[in-house]
Amino acid sequence: MAKIEWSKAKTDYIKDETMSYAKLAEKYGVAKRTVAERAAKENWQKLRKDTSIKVHQNLSEKAGEVIATARARHIKLGLRLQKKGGRAVRNIKPKSFEEGRKAVVSGIQIEKEALGDREGGGVVVNIKAIIANWVKGGKLGES
Repeated sequence: MAKIEWSKAKTDYIKDETMSYAKLAEKYGVAKRTVAERAAKENWQKLRKDTSIKVHQNLSEKAGEVIATARARHIKLGLRLQKKGGRAVRNIKPKSFEEGRKAVVSGIQIEKEALGDREGGGVVVNIKAIIANWVKGGKLGES
């Protein structure tokens, strides 16, 4: 009978979910029953399951960390752009009511999306009063 390094066989089984006792027996030149008996004695199936669960949990945690980091970076960038955009918009005067209406509607749409209110009904403003003031030379947002 062939001499087998059981730690390597066990590692092969635990790491590869497609690895069967028959494949291990063939790989290491031993009987399938020998592998099955050793696996039962050392509880390889439970070790494989536990290892798989830990790997999936770690992957989920890493994915969550990557997503959280990306969101934080996007929020930081978005805030910077809003600040710069806000400075630029303060001095803009609409040439017509329609131009002012489009600007205000776009701003409200962006705000609603940021608040998760894509369906509408959340933020209510008097667009006509805001635009009328803006066209008269007031600041955007004052009514």
